[in-house]
This record gives sequence, structure tokens and C-alpha cells, in this order.
Amino acid sequence: MATQPYKTIGLLGGMGPEATVDLFRRIVRATPATCDQEHLHILVDNDPSVPDRTEALLSDNLEPVVEKLTAMAQRLEAAGADFLIVPCNTAHYFLDRVRLTVSIPFLDMIEETVTSLCREHPAQRTVGLLATTGTLRTRLYPRRAEKVSLTVVEPPATDQAAVMAAIHSVKSRGANADAASVFARVAAGLVAAGAQAVIAGCTEIPLALDATSVSVPLVNPAEELAQAAVRMALGADA
Repeated sequence: MATQPYKTIGLLGGMGPEATVDLFRRIVRATPATCDQEHLHILVDNDPSVPDRTEALLSDNLEPVVEKLTAMAQRLEAAGADFLIVPCNTAHYFLDRVRLTVSIPFLDMIEETVTSLCREHPAQRTVGLLATTGTLRTRLYPRRAEKVSLTVVEPPATDQAAVMAAIHSVKSRGANADAASVFARVAAGLVAAGAQAVIAGCTEIPLALDATSVSVPLVNPAEELAQAAVRMALGADA
């Protein structure tokens, strides 16, 4: 890959920090570079003080999250980012407002994931969703999926409570066997309910859940976002 002025990526991080590191690593691995100088310029604003997105949604207290995300986006634009990415599924609910405050585009992780599902797994028309309660309540994935005639299956309430506890466990303890077991068990329940693929729709989930633990394709939105970011930075989507 010859060196040239590729686009600069702006990454709104800290939601959570380990998921931010995971996305950064995926971008590096997805870049077709043969030396340091051929890698991409990535600006990271790792601000873990962004309020909990699910709590904000459930309490209808959106402004503090919008204000934090807006400040991060504006800082990254001022620092030279050409486009922005956010490694948090639930945060995408707030981006319609944040987009209005900057002049550079956001890549949409939800859109990239659904597009990849249709491209890579065209026969799978029913997908299971492991995600935060905030992502489920706002129907981020079903709203995109319905446009391409995909059906989304979600966990029952008791399983969803276990998923949320496991997500918080990963945030506090890192990847651990207990969380992995919960994610795998609930994913199996989604498959039993008809899911032909499962979306790991919270960036903490694939930190603990290995694809080999799920009997159907496990789609990782962080990987889809990383691939899309590399394509945009290199101009491959032009």
C-alpha cells in the first residue's frame, strides 16, 4: 500500500474504554499496510465520562449524553478528523442530533452491520439480537432490518436482565467466563426461537463471547465498523 494522504478517522471512545481499544486494534488489523507509514491516522477522544446511554434513555434524560457526544465530535473535527466513528451501539440513538453540530460525516455501525448481514449471509432472514436494553428499546436494529425484510428476535425479559448484568460485568472486570456463559446461553435461546444469525449488538459482548460458542453466524458490529472505516479512509467507498 503506497503512502498518500488518506482520510483521518475520528473515534469517539470511552464507551467503554476496552471496546475502544478493541475497535482501534481491528482498524489496525484491517489496514493493508506493510510498514508503520502506511497505517491510518486515527484521532481518539477516549472520554469515559459520557453518561450511561441506557440509563439516559430509560430515564428520558438525554441532554447530558448529547452534550458530551457533541463536545467530543467537535473536538475531533477541530483536530482534523475527516469522518467520525463511535464504538457503542446504544450511542447511535443520539447521533441524529450530534450530526447537526459538525460538518463531517459519521459512519453508522448499525447500518454497516445490517448491510454486511445481507451481503455475507443472504439466506439468513431472521436474526437474534444481543444488546443493551437501551438499544432494544430504541429499536435501532429492527428499524434498519425492516427496510431489508429482516426479522429481529430479542431475548425475553429475564434473559435480557442477565445480558445487562453480564455487560456490566465485562465493563467492570473485563472479559470473563461468567459473562461469556450468559451470552452463549441467551444466544442459544435466540437460535431456538428461530434466529439464523446473531448480532453481538453491544461492543462489550464480543470481548467475552467467542463465535465458536454460537451455533449460527455471530456478527460483530465493531468488526463491521472497523472494515467500513478502513474503506472510507482509503477512499475505497468513493
